[in-house]
Amino acid sequence: MQMFLKDASQELEGKRDRINCRDIVQRTVIALSFGVNKLWYWNLTSRRYAALGPHPVFGKLRLMDEQFKNRYPAFYTYQQMVEKLKDLHSVERVNAISDNIYLFRVNKKTKRCCISSGRKETYSMVRITTHTFEMSLNWQKVKITDVFGKERSDTIKNRKIILEIADTPLFLEPKY
Repeated sequence: MQMFLKDASQELEGKRDRINCRDIVQRTVIALSFGVNKLWYWNLTSRRYAALGPHPVFGKLRLMDEQFKNRYPAFYTYQQMVEKLKDLHSVERVNAISDNIYLFRVNKKTKRCCISSGRKETYSMVRITTHTFEMSLNWQKVKITDVFGKERSDTIKNRKIILEIADTPLFLEPKY
């Protein structure tokens, strides 16, 4: 709970921001996979209280400050997710053969994308568990972007890619 208090340490602030960024993408993709076709992120900003500052919980999970000047990590994650899901036709959960991995196929009007993440771990743990997952793709190269905007490319060999999946969602797209 300390991560939501006014004087939280930078370490706890960072941890809370990372949890929030992962959560925004995971919850959105799960909702879309159940047929929700419009979403509105309600916590754009939060009003300030004289004694507390921003609301103790919702103020810490907002996308930007009340003047719309300072943007928080969740803003950039949300912006990236919207871009990745642009021209969305449908989202379907794919059986990943492991209860520890969530895999979604995103069908877009222009191309296909996949989103994967591991089952959420207890956030008090020091080490986050990763799961090795082999996935079939018909692409020659793949661009992999995590929810924090880190990108990398990989070549697909024999129509398969091996991924290390943790609790951070990954966007997989064909790279041309």
